Amino acid sequence: SEIVRTSSIRDVEMFQIYLCLCVLEDNIRSVQQELFPLCVMLYPPLKVRWTLVQEMIQAMTWEMADRLSSQDMGIFVPYLRMFTDMFSRDVFCPAS
Repeated sequence: SEIVRTSSIRDVEMFQIYLCLCVLEDNIRSVQQELFPLCVMLYPPLKVRWTLVQEMIQAMTWEMADRLSSQDMGIFVPYLRMFTDMFSRDVFCPAS
């Protein structure tokens, strides 16, 4: 549906913006304090599967790797790893 498409694009863009902010600020604090809590608050009631978030981060990583030089990609890799760790299933759905 058009609504799902629009909100999905918005979410990908939001993650990209936060990723760039992390690189510019040289830390991941904005994701820890803003993006992650927002996702935890909004996604479950909207029935967004956490695995979808993980898949989005993975797809974003692949697209960036295809489009950036290895030197430029190297700037983003540490933050992409932090995103992957922060939004992992273990963090959001820890084992009981």
